[in-house]
Amino acid sequence: LSNGCICCTLREDLIESVGKLARSGCFDQIVIESTGISEPMPVAATFEWEFEDGTTLAEAASIDTMVSLVDASTFLTHLRRGKSLASQNIEATPDDDRTVADLLVDQVEFADLILITKTDLVDAAETERVIATVRAMNPRARVVIVTNGVIDPRLVLDAHLYD
Repeated sequence: LSNGCICCTLREDLIESVGKLARSGCFDQIVIESTGISEPMPVAATFEWEFEDGTTLAEAASIDTMVSLVDASTFLTHLRRGKSLASQNIEATPDDDRTVADLLVDQVEFADLILITKTDLVDAAETERVIATVRAMNPRARVVIVTNGVIDPRLVLDAHLYD
């Protein structure tokens, strides 16, 4: 899937593609990586949307874990600045009036697992501020510091964190 919003223009493509992959029986896991500007709730809702026959995509491919990455080197700055997505040329649609902060809040609050990245670019105090902010925004999520992009796949696959 490419060139469109996964929760709008690509929703039908997502449903068809994931359904086909899941029904093929060839895969143990399907990982969906959406763009940094997508909102996780509409993507997750796609899996629960009921078709005319009463079935859902979740019956073929259930969501296991919703993961958000937080860049420790820019997160707090983006929250404070309040710049619009449009001013950064990253809006999803021409009428997208969200701010970068709005988007970050949506992504952090909805996540089951939050991976804190780029901690090597900030001092320990800044890392702790980022972690404290993330935990205040989403106290139920598991928060993990990632070093050099290395994570144990078991944190993400078959984690059974999504509810």
